Amino acid sequence: RGRAAALTLSTWLLALAFAGQAFAFYGTTAWLPSLLVDGGMPAVQAGAVAAIFQVMGVAGALLTPVLTGRFSAAPAAVIIGVGWLAIPLGFLLAPDGWLVWCLVGGLAQGAGITWVFIMLNGFGGDERVVAGRSGTVQGVGYAAGALAPPLLGGVHDATGGWAPALLILLGAVAELLVAGAVGARIGVREARERW
Repeated sequence: RGRAAALTLSTWLLALAFAGQAFAFYGTTAWLPSLLVDGGMPAVQAGAVAAIFQVMGVAGALLTPVLTGRFSAAPAAVIIGVGWLAIPLGFLLAPDGWLVWCLVGGLAQGAGITWVFIMLNGFGGDERVVAGRSGTVQGVGYAAGALAPPLLGGVHDATGGWAPALLILLGAVAELLVAGAVGARIGVREARERW
């Protein structure tokens, strides 16, 4: 019963949201320095900017419990997804704003993974239900994350530019935003009704 209850629609939506989060995170982490260098930035500076993206993730993770407490789960997912859009949209439309995109996107990436792990418990259930949900969500999410660096790198190599790879990244972020918001709404309702 516990395993079957864990694999609800909200679990699969949370898995899709985490797949978008993990894909965007690992893809950005792998290729952000190269993207910056190809845009004319010295390699040392590009490495420092990538570090800013990572450090801002710590701040995003710490702010997420406040965000979910103040806005609830679904609006928090939307805020995080919109923040994540800074990376693909920012670099597609205004690459000279790299510092802003990395600050905002860094906050969002730290918030995104923390939000997913809050929701693993936030959707309710006993230990078996939460463990089943966690296994599904993490299995799907990390599998998607593992695909991101080779896929984005291959697309870049095949096309000779970063725009197609950034569009794929944009799709992953949109998946996080939509699946996260819808999944949170359903999951919180299920938690109230079932547990």
